[in-house]
Amino acid sequence: MKSPSQKNRASSMAVIGLLSLSFASVAGAVAYTKDVYPPERHSTTLQGWANLGRDCTNTNGCWNYMKIEQKTWYGSSFISGTWASVDGWNSVSAPLSPGCEEYRTTVDSYNDIAGTHGIGVNVGEVGVSADGTKIYRYQTTWSSGYVQYCR
Repeated sequence: MKSPSQKNRASSMAVIGLLSLSFASVAGAVAYTKDVYPPERHSTTLQGWANLGRDCTNTNGCWNYMKIEQKTWYGSSFISGTWASVDGWNSVSAPLSPGCEEYRTTVDSYNDIAGTHGIGVNVGEVGVSADGTKIYRYQTTWSSGYVQYCR
C-alpha cells in the first residue's frame, strides 16, 4: 500500500505529465509553475519562492506574476506582488502584518495563444494574429499551502 506522500507524488507527476502534453500540443512552450513554496520569515519581511517555467516560443506572449497573500475570513487578500522575469527560481517579498496571520505564495501564469485551445481559464480575447486568428489569454494559478507567522 502506498503512503499518502507516495500517492500525492504519483498524482502530482500524473498532473505534470498531462500538463506537459497539453502545453506541448497547444503552443510548444509556455509560462507555468514547477514548484511554489510558502513564504519564509526574515525579521519583519516575508519572502516567497517559486520555480517557474517561462519559454514563450510559439506563443504570442507569456508571463508569470508572483504574489504573497494573507488568509482572511472571505478568502485571500493580496499583500504584495511582482512580475517574475526569469525562467527558474524567482522570489517575491512582502511586509509581515502585526498580529498572527496566515500567508501563502501564489503564482498566476498567463499565456497568449492564437486559437481557442489553451491550458487554464480563457480570460478573453486580447488581439488578432497577422493571419486573422483571434488571440486569447489563458490563466493558470498555483498556490503554496498557508503558513502562520506572528509579529
